[in-house]
Amino acid sequence: MTLQKIFVICGIILAITVVLLMNPWVCVPDLFINRPIVLGQMQTSEGDSLRVTQEFVGDGYLTRFYHTNKIGESWETVFDGDAFRGWRATFEKSNNVVIIQAIGRSFIYNLDTHTMTEKGVSRALDQKPAP
Repeated sequence: MTLQKIFVICGIILAITVVLLMNPWVCVPDLFINRPIVLGQMQTSEGDSLRVTQEFVGDGYLTRFYHTNKIGESWETVFDGDAFRGWRATFEKSNNVVIIQAIGRSFIYNLDTHTMTEKGVSRALDQKPAP
């Protein structure tokens, strides 16, 4: 390999690195560590467990919400399949409703009906079979 080809390859690698480091949508370590990131979780006094996670999926982050009740039944939904990198999720519970703040958005979750509402649009969560 000639010296000129080596410089071209190094230049391309440097350019890609600079673009990735300046990208506010991606956290560089997530490119190499393929694991779910827990943005936030909450345990209610009734025994419900709520959690928001993200996984890097190539060009953005798959952001999911999980709910498991005290007897082990589980529900989940996708908040966003191609979100920017979130850093935390917060939960605020009032009666049977939980307001979740994550990825710059607000979601309202009903613990009894297992419906998620965002901007006035509601959808039922998918129930997961017991393991």
